Formats: sequence, structure tokens, C-alpha cells
Amino acid sequence: KASTAKTKTAIHARLAEGFELDDFKIVIDKKCAEWIGTEMQKYLRPETLFGTKFEGYLNAKQGRNDTHAGTESDFHSARKYGNYI
Repeated sequence: KASTAKTKTAIHARLAEGFELDDFKIVIDKKCAEWIGTEMQKYLRPETLFGTKFEGYLNAKQGRNDTHAGTESDFHSARKYGNYI
């Protein structure tokens, strides 16, 4: 849930580091495109996405769906799993 203390803490910590809303969206999009349909899908949660590896996720090259990155389908999948902010 976006309203839990744990989620808010992670989001506020990243904001305090200077990250912006678009950075959160990029991480959500990248990780959804990479992890949906894999064993990693279970980690599509705020504590993982917005935790201490956030900057690494933001700067990482796209994973398994690299050739399809940024497609309309990826965008909608990310929005389904990523409405944390």
C-alpha cells in the first residue's frame, strides 16, 4: 500500500537524496518490463523498488525485455504494478 509507513519511508528517503517523480516511474517501468512473468515478479513491491538499490535500478541497462523497452504494453504493465507514488 502506498499509505504504509514502510512505503512512505522508502519514498521519502529517495526524495531526500534528490530523486524526482519521473525517476520512480522509470524504475517501476524498467523492473516491471524485466521482472513480470519471471520468478522476480514477486519482488515488484515498494520496499524492493524504492529501497537502497533504487539508484542502481534507475541506472541499470534494461533487462530481458530490452528489445521491447518502452512499448505501450510495458507501460501499461508498469502502471498496473507501479501506482505507489
